[in-house]
Amino acid sequence: DESHVTDDVANLLIKKIDSLPKETQLILHYGATIGSHFNSKFVSEVLNKDLISTELALWHAVNKEIIFENQHKGTNEFGFMHDRIQLAFIDLNKFNSKKTNVEIGRNLKAKIDNELNIIKTESIINHLNKGTDFLNDKEIIELINMNYEHGKSMLQKLYGKSAEKFFSTAIELIEENNTNRSDLLLKTYLYKIKAL
Repeated sequence: DESHVTDDVANLLIKKIDSLPKETQLILHYGATIGSHFNSKFVSEVLNKDLISTELALWHAVNKEIIFENQHKGTNEFGFMHDRIQLAFIDLNKFNSKKTNVEIGRNLKAKIDNELNIIKTESIINHLNKGTDFLNDKEIIELINMNYEHGKSMLQKLYGKSAEKFFSTAIELIEENNTNRSDLLLKTYLYKIKAL
């Protein structure tokens, strides 16, 4: 179970980050970008590392009580001791987190088959939305469509506020990237109004 850590203890743990090996810092940066809990198998696949070396690197952080391990269905799941520690790893200047988000989003998209559920779809879209500067034109068009379709799906499930967020992102991407998608732009604006 997640340990409850005070803000003062979290500050001390954040100071320990620089004492971790660079490989452990990189793995935790990717893990933090995924969420407050992450699966070591998935992180190892994103980084093209074997699972054993990934978990060995993570044990440096477990030993310093920066993260904790949770056994989950035969694979190791890790979590950050405090949300401020997770944020510290996301904000590590030595790694580009927008680029990390794109790599994670691409990897998720490649690994998940046609049976996408809403949570997985939303995770992919959110990661890709955070790193649009690193996407090529084809990926931008695909991301516009993903935001639009996911917004429609959220609206059908009566999640108007969430739907509005995806429609707004689709509109921004269409307008910023000068795509000749005036038909989709109009439809997206109409759906966004419905979502409000």
